Amino acid sequence: AMMRVYKTILAHEKAEPFKKPVTKREAPDYHTVIKKPMALSDVKKKLDKNDYADSKDFMVDMNLIMANAMTYNQKGSEIWAWAKELQAILRKEEVAAFGDAEAPAAGGRAGKLTRGGAGPGTPMEEEEDQVKRTGRSGKKAEEEEEEEPSRARSQR
Repeated sequence: AMMRVYKTILAHEKAEPFKKPVTKREAPDYHTVIKKPMALSDVKKKLDKNDYADSKDFMVDMNLIMANAMTYNQKGSEIWAWAKELQAILRKEEVAAFGDAEAPAAGGRAGKLTRGGAGPGTPMEEEEDQVKRTGRSGKKAEEEEEEEPSRARSQR
């Protein structure tokens, strides 16, 4: 069942950006923003080695791929929208394959990763504002915004 869910997501036309790990060349600040990177190729390796104790562990990793993309990218960007769409498909596949009881809800903790809490004046809110302005987050994005305010990049 895990392999079937994996293959369904992998075969989707919008899965391409999520197949391989993000490199420093693609997004130099990605690994400072995203503390636990995950890609479909990482999930495949774990499936091949039978590293998943159960479907919950598998779904945590699958949801993490989408959550990371939605955390790093500006809401409304192409990559963010693709991750959101795949997250919804993933949730449907999860329920079909494993039932609702085993699901680490796609909209729950696995789908909404936060760093430092969210609320007025918190680091998370400030970062969200920065992502809205620049399409990126992190110190490098702040520096680039000062140099070139109109520049907006979208990476996964």
